Amino acid sequence: MRTTDPPPDDRSARRAAGPRTLRAARALLCAAAAAALAGCISVKVGSDEEPAEADRFHTLDRAELGPGATSGAPLGAAPPAAAKGPLPVIAVRAFRARDRFDRHVVRHDGPGLVTPLDRDFWADEPDAAVTEAVREALASCGRYAAAVDPSDAHRAQLALDGVLLDFTWSADPPSARFAARFTLSDAATGQVLSTSVHEAVEPFSGPATSGLGPAMSRAAGRALRAAMERW
Repeated sequence: MRTTDPPPDDRSARRAAGPRTLRAARALLCAAAAAALAGCISVKVGSDEEPAEADRFHTLDRAELGPGATSGAPLGAAPPAAAKGPLPVIAVRAFRARDRFDRHVVRHDGPGLVTPLDRDFWADEPDAAVTEAVREALASCGRYAAAVDPSDAHRAQLALDGVLLDFTWSADPPSARFAARFTLSDAATGQVLSTSVHEAVEPFSGPATSGLGPAMSRAAGRALRAAMERW
């Protein structure tokens, strides 16, 4: 005669499952606690946590020629064409610059020593910025009918070339340093009418490089005005 085992008692099954359930609950609780603890852990390097320093971009929009320059007041001897008829048109060609002058602001550390800054930049390449700044200054100085870009194929009587020789920042005291060779020529014949180097140092109040852009505009204007006195 075949016999069968009696069905297991429900209480016995619960007692057998109890230890396994308890172990699983404990494991789940430990995992949750470890996750919560990990979320609270932070690694601190150094004594203070400060936000990263932001990059600074400086602009050179127009060479500031100084008082009277935009009212038609004479700047040195006026070109002969001005006395004979309409004001001449001057073509401002693209300035050239030494390789050391790029988008990084360059600090002047003494004779023959410069340092590019890590966080300070010019908004435009210095040679392009100076070209546009000089062109805008000449366009509004009252001595020329227009100051144009030669690539636009406008007819011009005069042409201006330039080489950027200094475009740096000095830290002590804070100042903008500008120097360039300006060469004025007859646009039709290429005959050189004037060539000279002019430089200017324009101080400004800190801190650090704050105010460098406007100071460089003033320095470029002083150098350009000195060149114009010779034309």
